[in-house]
This record gives sequence, C-alpha cells and structure tokens, in this order.
Amino acid sequence: MHIIRKLGWRPFGLAVPAFAFLLVVFGIPVARLFLTSLNGPAFSLINYYAFFGQPANVRLLLQTIEVSAVVTAICVIIGYPTAYLIVAASKPVRITLIVLVVLPYLTSGLARTYAWIVILGDRGLINKLLIELGLISSPLDLIYNRTAVYIGMVHVILPTVILPMVSVMLGIDKSLMAAARSMGARPLTAFWRVFMPLSLPGVRSGALLAFVFCLGFMLSQRLSGIARRYAVDVYRFASRYFVQSGPYRCRRLHTSGNHGRRTFVIWT
Repeated sequence: MHIIRKLGWRPFGLAVPAFAFLLVVFGIPVARLFLTSLNGPAFSLINYYAFFGQPANVRLLLQTIEVSAVVTAICVIIGYPTAYLIVAASKPVRITLIVLVVLPYLTSGLARTYAWIVILGDRGLINKLLIELGLISSPLDLIYNRTAVYIGMVHVILPTVILPMVSVMLGIDKSLMAAARSMGARPLTAFWRVFMPLSLPGVRSGALLAFVFCLGFMLSQRLSGIARRYAVDVYRFASRYFVQSGPYRCRRLHTSGNHGRRTFVIWT
C-alpha cells in the first residue's frame, strides 16, 4: 500500500518544478503588475477609471475583442477540416502536411505581414493580374481595411489552431467510428455523434490559444492600417497621461508626417 501511494504522488512531484517555474516567470510578474495598476498614486481604481474614461481606449478595446473573436472563428472553421484531413491521411502524407503547417513559423511574422501587403497592394499581385486580364480598370481597395487584417492574422494564427486539433484527433481510437457504422449509423452521424465530441478538447485549446494571441497581435493590424483611425488619439492620450511627476518622467516630442501630427513619448 505504501508503494502504491508513493507511485500515485509521483506525477504530482514531477509537475512541481514546472509549476514553480511558471509561478516565478509568469505568476508573480502578473500579480505584481496587477497590484501596480491599483497603486496610482494610492490604492484605488483610478488607473482603470482613467483608461475607460477615454473613448479611444474603449473603442480600441472593443475593436480588439471583435477582431480576435472573428479571427478565432475563421481559424477554427478552416483549421478543423485541415486537421481532420491530416489525421485521415497516410503517415507519409501526414508528415508532409504537418511540415507544411509548421513551415510558416520559419519565416518572420514581419516578413509574412509585408508579403501580404505586397500581394494585396494597389500594385500588388492580385490587382496586377486582374488588370491584365481585363476584369477591372482600376486597382481594388484590398488593403488598409478589415478584410486585409483578417487575412494577415488568420495566416499567422492558423497553425496555432491546427496543431492542438491534430494532437487530440490522433489520440481518438478509429475503431469507435467503425463500431458506430457497424451499429447502423451513417458516416455523417458517426462523425457528429462520436468523433466530434471527442475532438472538442483540441478545438477548445486551439481556439483559446488563437484568441489570446490575437488580443496582443498588433503587427498585422498596424501594417494593414486598421489602427490608423485611432492612432493619433492613442498617442495623444499616452503623452497626456504619462507626463506627470513621480519616479518615472517622460517628455513629449511632436513631429509632423504624412498622416498628421504624431506624439512620441520618450522616457528620461
């Protein structure tokens, strides 16, 4: 009995170093950041009132959540059939498909985003091809809009959704589908009643990862122009909010550019 109890506690003991590492690297910094947000200048919610009191911040927050939800839904819709195809393929084909899914990670996200700008631009590949075919007379507005943001973000986030789904689907016993069909279930019914519920953990994991990554994914939105509408408001708020007395001081630097006046905050 003592040996059985000892073996039962062994997995927990093996997980303790990992939990300790996550606590030190992620847990404590996040907790300190949260406590710091409540301490300005006294222990209160004044920082949150200041943030949500700015209409630009609220618009950007709602816009970020909306874009993240839409991109996550698109990735799940595209990723689930792709993951199922990878699992259903033979082993050599499966390895090739997984390599093709992981291959974009070997390229910088900045390079991939600029590649979409080149493809979707006014002088990009799509517009040039349509003009040469005589289908359009002037370039289409394919960039600096919400559609361009969705395309760029889905391209970057999609492998993050596919890989967890593939991992879960590979662990599903294929004989369960055969057993359901032998009991008279149609292929679609067997898939919907047997395979789909067992694959939902992979869907939830992939969707959660995609949504969290999209919340902090500013690169494609910035380069595709979706944040241009509120960029000046954010710069103005940052310069006004952070220029204050305290242990950290900053000064404002105003410059003029093609898109109007911009404010940069420089820490000193």
